[in-house]
Amino acid sequence: MRAFFLSILLFFSATISNAQIFDPVSWKTEIKELENGRFELQMTASIEEGWHLYSQSLPSDDGPIATEFTLKESTDFLIEGKVNEPKPKTEFDPNFDMDLNYFEDEVTFTQVIKSNVTDAYKMTAEVYFMVCDAEKCLPPEYVDLEFDISASAVSAETS
Repeated sequence: MRAFFLSILLFFSATISNAQIFDPVSWKTEIKELENGRFELQMTASIEEGWHLYSQSLPSDDGPIATEFTLKESTDFLIEGKVNEPKPKTEFDPNFDMDLNYFEDEVTFTQVIKSNVTDAYKMTAEVYFMVCDAEKCLPPEYVDLEFDISASAVSAETS
């Protein structure tokens, strides 16, 4: 009986140690101060070799999930325009039977905001994204991105 429990324990230990946890994307944030109380938020994804992070623009909802950013609303700032991205690679993906727009290695998304206050403040953006490699896709996930906005000179038109 003791040998039986020992063999079960060894089996589960081997199974657990062989399980892999994939986390192929890491995010970092930076802030570029512009003029008149404006800031460019930079959200950079570092993507492990062999993985694809999808663009914000995909041809259909029938394939992978497009990357999506949400900035938490605040009276401290105004959002100017949409989140920008560089030109993605476009390639036919036989797994989804469509052309897909994606990024490899590293990509920086940018968003311009205009401060309504002169004091420093913190803000949060949320990114929702999905990644795939040649064999599998990981479930979409949410990641919070933090920004520390420095004190700035706000133009008279926002006062």
